[in-house]
Amino acid sequence: MCDKLTILEHDSQGYLAYGPGYDVFTLVFGTSLVAMFEPEVRVMLSMVEELLEEHANRVCPNAKAFTVAVNDDRSMRLVLTYSEMQHLQELVSSGLIMHETQQILSGGAD
Repeated sequence: MCDKLTILEHDSQGYLAYGPGYDVFTLVFGTSLVAMFEPEVRVMLSMVEELLEEHANRVCPNAKAFTVAVNDDRSMRLVLTYSEMQHLQELVSSGLIMHETQQILSGGAD
């Protein structure tokens, strides 16, 4: 039996969804699909935000110049441009805010 995914945020480049049955987030971005637990999502988001801040206005926006680990052992990475990182940061941040809002409104239960 498949559990229902709740799409938290989506746009033309992908989406962030949440599966309450397994307490797992699904990130689809570009041609990648990754299932992550919330701590992994937050670590990835933090890494993206640090890279964006560190390299602001210092790289070609279309150069695939950044790798972002998406799991704890860093065996899976996304290779992104600066502008893709900006887009990913917006998508994941908005999705996590939506998830937190849904949890508050439902009284903390999934």
